Amino acid sequence: MASESVIRALEEAVRNSPEDVPLRLHLAQLLEQAARFEPALEHYVAILRLQPRHREAWLGAIRMLRNLGRAAEADLQLRAFLQVYPDDLEAEILRDSPLADETESFEADEDEEETPYEPPEPGSAPFFPVRPTGVSFADVGGMEDLKEQIRLMIIYPLQRPDLYQAYGKRVGGGVLLYGPPGCGKTLLARAIATECEMPMLYIGIHEILSPWIGVSEQLLHEAFETARNYAPCILFIDELDALGVKRTDAGHYSRVLVNQLLEELDGFHSSNERLLILAATNAPWHVDPALLRPRRFDRVLFVPPPDLEARIEILKIHLRGRPVEPRFDYRKVAQALRYFTGADIEALCERAAEEAIANALRTGRQEPIRAEQLLRLARTLSPLTLDWARTARNYATYANETGLYDPVAEWLKKERLMP
Repeated sequence: MASESVIRALEEAVRNSPEDVPLRLHLAQLLEQAARFEPALEHYVAILRLQPRHREAWLGAIRMLRNLGRAAEADLQLRAFLQVYPDDLEAEILRDSPLADETESFEADEDEEETPYEPPEPGSAPFFPVRPTGVSFADVGGMEDLKEQIRLMIIYPLQRPDLYQAYGKRVGGGVLLYGPPGCGKTLLARAIATECEMPMLYIGIHEILSPWIGVSEQLLHEAFETARNYAPCILFIDELDALGVKRTDAGHYSRVLVNQLLEELDGFHSSNERLLILAATNAPWHVDPALLRPRRFDRVLFVPPPDLEARIEILKIHLRGRPVEPRFDYRKVAQALRYFTGADIEALCERAAEEAIANALRTGRQEPIRAEQLLRLARTLSPLTLDWARTARNYATYANETGLYDPVAEWLKKERLMP
């Protein structure tokens, strides 16, 4: 059996290289040998998130579930495993061997109906909380033209459904926000929920993606059912490119998940009436085209990096309540932050505050945050936008048959990043 020092060394190595599957598998097996079943299970599951059909990790997870007394989960996963590896000897031995403290065998009667995965009751799943956001458009610096587009597409139809219905315009539906990372897409979604006076249900990839076969689709369905039960409600899907990846570029399980998402958006089995579905992505070019068809995410909005006036507003928001020098020149600082995103500016203000606190602790005097200090720190940061712009320029130039990237091309030309 491995010593504790060896296990600790492997744990440190895995922290430094979390996607190294052989290294993590070795650690999981040593933890299993040491009868540390919970951490071993965590590492086996982590491998399955990287490689969903990894044989050794899948069997290891089944063994750990059995050792932890989680018989129903182990049985479910063993049946799923045997569908993928029908002649696996070790799996057959597991199937035919009872638990040490159980009288029942895992071998089911041929006529017995298999018990499917049962998701939680609608609204009860802890990873799908429905909550008011408390953030309004006043907390989103700049982007006035975009805010007005959102009002026309989303807010006014909810406030005056009679007027929109009179002109044959539907209420609800799907809206996709796309743009560089850190430009406020998630913040905008939260603000939309407040402006609409509706709760928002957030879905991230970590709430949906599961290493277990079929569970991701069940979780996605549960999220939509929860939102439908709370309607009127906003359902916000973050990182849509991860859940709705192009099926031509995806493996089997990803394609199945995309098909489930399309079914939920179409509302074949349930009504999406009074349900507003928002989504955000940094990479719209990775989103399956079927998701952008009418009655799905047919309304697409580009969220650009903040312009000069927006950067001034964002600076004021993130310096609000902090000691700043008299006559702080917001415009001068904002002009030096070209291509900076809202997240970049927030990080800059945080670094300036940390530096000011360190100086105050050293000198015993509280000094205000100065414009020159921000300008100096800004020179040490690289904006998030530029890498994204290089990729977006290729799509706006060579893959824009539908006109999806017209707003991107217009922004790139305005910022002199595209001829």
